Amino acid sequence: MEEKKKIPIGWPKEKALIVAVGPSGAGKTKFFESLDPATHMIVSYKDVCEEVNKKYRKNKIEPTEQAYFDAFVEKVKETLQGDKVVVADHDNMAREQRSALTGVAKEANRPAYAAVFQPDINTLKENFIRKFGEDALTPDKIKELEGFVSMMKGLGPSIATSFGDKVFTIPPDGDPSKVKYAELDPDM
Repeated sequence: MEEKKKIPIGWPKEKALIVAVGPSGAGKTKFFESLDPATHMIVSYKDVCEEVNKKYRKNKIEPTEQAYFDAFVEKVKETLQGDKVVVADHDNMAREQRSALTGVAKEANRPAYAAVFQPDINTLKENFIRKFGEDALTPDKIKELEGFVSMMKGLGPSIATSFGDKVFTIPPDGDPSKVKYAELDPDM
């Protein structure tokens, strides 16, 4: 018998947008892939970028970062027409990115929630090594990862402005039973 997928308390059950917020390596994709695909549709920035690359390179054009993000927003907008909870799986660290996504949710008459990933430095290092190998974890890369942890602590007010109390905080281990609803870390 297949194990039932766990969902956090307060998690929307239908017709909503979940906007991931967190640095690369924070466990966003792994967490979202643990959700029930019968009720959730993940729109992956990485997958959209691959589609954009195929389209542009066919015409021998190099896509811009804006072209990637515009295609991502359009894919989220299209996916919101269905009846599932839509997950926007991207870093979404910039306020402008989050605003674009909450805007398409509003147009689709869907509530938007933030899923804020609060990684610790060890989680980021482990995931980085898993993706790129131990040799790639240089002292400069460690400083960059430490900067991401610090940056996440400063995002609280900006996220609260965009989402109000529709915020989930995801712990470093991604355990659904430890996810908190409408509680931002006070240090964030």
